Amino acid sequence: MRNAILLSCIVLAVFVAGCAASEEAPPVGPAAAAPRPAASEAAPAAAPADNLESCLSDCESIYQKENQKGVLLSCKAICHTDVAKETRDAAACEPIKGLTGPDPEREYRKCIVELAIVARDASLCDRFAGKEKDLCRLPVALRLNDPALCPAITDQVMRMTCEGETGR
Repeated sequence: MRNAILLSCIVLAVFVAGCAASEEAPPVGPAAAAPRPAASEAAPAAAPADNLESCLSDCESIYQKENQKGVLLSCKAICHTDVAKETRDAAACEPIKGLTGPDPEREYRKCIVELAIVARDASLCDRFAGKEKDLCRLPVALRLNDPALCPAITDQVMRMTCEGETGR
């Protein structure tokens, strides 16, 4: 049992360290396939709502097969997450809860986590309770390298991971 917990902590730490390697993740989904214009050719930035509609449309056209609902959910969740991060508004994550797919609640939590990291605001995790709150606070604390967030984590293993990784 102890080895399983230790292994889980190591896997989590490696995952978070990989996520922390770059502040901005490379584009995923439709954005990754789209060619980027040169700086001199760049059009004026579109409004977040325009970007969202375009992104959602791209997801629909790329992942329209019935057996790709999980990928479609993730693609659409990424669209909403990008808008949330750009506008610093958690309300942009809310539509994720209504998406069809295997686990929209997990995708919603990921959106809030990414927003909390970008906004440097762990209080965004307060919208969750119990383990869900811990699953939000831990990656935020690790990415922000903020040991002050660790005591609020109620799960002992996650709190110890937080304290160990943030140097507390």
